Amino acid sequence: MTHSRRSPIKRLDVYFGRIVAVSILITLGPIAAAVADTSCFYASKKDEGDVVIFDDCGKADETGFVLSPDHKGNIHFGDDNLACLAFSLENAFWVHKNGKSIRTLFYDAWCDDFEDGLAIGKVEDREVYIDSDLNVILDPGFDSLSHFRYDFAAVCNGPFRYEQHGEHTSRKGGKCGLINRSGEVVIEPQYPSENWEVFRDYRNVHNECPVPPIRDEASAICHAKRHARHSHHTDNWIRHSVTSDGERWSIDFLESDGSGYEFTMQIGAAKADLRSIRKGDFVSDATDRNRKQSFR
Repeated sequence: MTHSRRSPIKRLDVYFGRIVAVSILITLGPIAAAVADTSCFYASKKDEGDVVIFDDCGKADETGFVLSPDHKGNIHFGDDNLACLAFSLENAFWVHKNGKSIRTLFYDAWCDDFEDGLAIGKVEDREVYIDSDLNVILDPGFDSLSHFRYDFAAVCNGPFRYEQHGEHTSRKGGKCGLINRSGEVVIEPQYPSENWEVFRDYRNVHNECPVPPIRDEASAICHAKRHARHSHHTDNWIRHSVTSDGERWSIDFLESDGSGYEFTMQIGAAKADLRSIRKGDFVSDATDRNRKQSFR
């Protein structure tokens, strides 16, 4: 997704108080206290797309928001025709250039990002999946949703408990399960939100690759390419080497985009879990020289 994220004129953490961190895989709802719902911030046209906090925007509450006339025409929309408008942690909205809007979650000084075309919206305090036209695409019927990872998403019902660790807040408890992209429950909601290993292990078994443990190079390559696709990498590689020490597999590769940088991926042998992807040295002519050695 494309939108303006220039440095705000005022500090957003001062405006909202401490931004609540998200831990593990589960999407956490905002729990910090909201400020007065007449102030807001958004990317401002008259400020060349900078994110600016305004003291008198209109009003927002549990029913939605109303903007004052001065602000209606001042919102700077991104190339995707979307803008993030936030009155408080509880009252943040995605707004479309056509006038449509929907409440969303708010993290890291911005509205919930779209991943693979979907973001998390809120309808009557229930979390749903929305597309970039702000249509509700999927309503699984749970209190809390995560983004899809490897084609599965964690879903939870409360009650939850929250623990403070310095400046960070984590959520625990509840009953969480897993759904596929059709919204079908594949793991019944019975696990507390901190038990994310259950969902990771399910994803590593239910895919197109051989079921772990990884016993051979072909299986290692299959799982490596699967992890690459879900880690902002391409799976169209120029091969370098594949090795194993019994506990983990290491794959050194060059991406075929011509950048020439070598990457090293490590995958656990027992559960095919992604351990790390590390960017390595620049190999000036290896891309052209080894182009025919791509993974099959």
